[in-house]
Amino acid sequence: MSGMGEKKKKKTGVLAAGLCLLTALCLVVCKDTPEAPTQKMEIGANPQIVAGGLWHAVALKEDGTVLAMGDNTCGQCEVGDWTDIVSVAAGSFNTFGLKSDGTVVAIGRKDFDITQVEKWTDIAALAVGCDYAVGLKTDGTVVAYGYDAWGNCEVEDWKDIVAISAYAHTLGLKSDGTVVVAGGKGIEDFGQCNVDDWTDIVAVAAGANHSVGLKKDGTVVAVGDNRYGSCNVEDWTGIVAIATDGWDTLGLKADGTVLLAGHADHWGYLPEVKDWTGIADIYMLQDRIVGVKTDGSLVVAGFGDTSMENWTGVKRKNIQMAE
Repeated sequence: MSGMGEKKKKKTGVLAAGLCLLTALCLVVCKDTPEAPTQKMEIGANPQIVAGGLWHAVALKEDGTVLAMGDNTCGQCEVGDWTDIVSVAAGSFNTFGLKSDGTVVAIGRKDFDITQVEKWTDIAALAVGCDYAVGLKTDGTVVAYGYDAWGNCEVEDWKDIVAISAYAHTLGLKSDGTVVVAGGKGIEDFGQCNVDDWTDIVAVAAGANHSVGLKKDGTVVAVGDNRYGSCNVEDWTGIVAIATDGWDTLGLKADGTVLLAGHADHWGYLPEVKDWTGIADIYMLQDRIVGVKTDGSLVVAGFGDTSMENWTGVKRKNIQMAE
């Protein structure tokens, strides 16, 4: 039985990716194929319902409050007094909430100066990477604050952006279906920033060293580190949502089933994810994968605490699954 402990340790590292976290979620759900997003996003129009840090997880409730569980060493789970939240995001030891008025609340590790993010206004969407945060403004411009050693915060010239994703690099989806990228400087180059020729994209997701794009026809493109098959998505069809973590790619099909490519699939971890049905929303956290079902309940697979399956009142998106 001693080998079980070693196996569990190895499994835990699969989704950890060091101290970096990005639950890179980009969701588009429709009955047929996704439509290209339009500019001037409303605040929280495409909310992130579930997010997680190194060892904590949060979820947005229907009433605009937030649930949290797990490690609270830095106070990252102290969200009990948050109200009017329309989307959530998380870093390794921080939690962020987008309010209905376009402002941001944040809590957690103090060496990341969260007060800078709390000065933001007119924010429509949030993304959090490795010790940095990105905000998409309602006018299609982007702001970023935090660790910028790789150039990942160099987004000040971006415009016409309708969606963002972040990990060690930052992806911006433009209103014309093309993609811009910031970052990749001074780190190992796997081609994760080679997105210049992408077109007809409706959602983007950034991994540690790979980038994924969902096309309007329901197919998926990916570039970057493919040592464990993270980019093996060329055969995927009927996809309505994508998500990434460090070395994995997740795809939600219009029929509510889920596809998985990457490190976890390579080693045969988390096989139960491929048996999920009735899924309307997907999230890859640091140590677990979370599916939000059409009835608002949660299913969880991974190596972290799965008790969040007992949460109730989690917000549901207005979705229409395939018949």
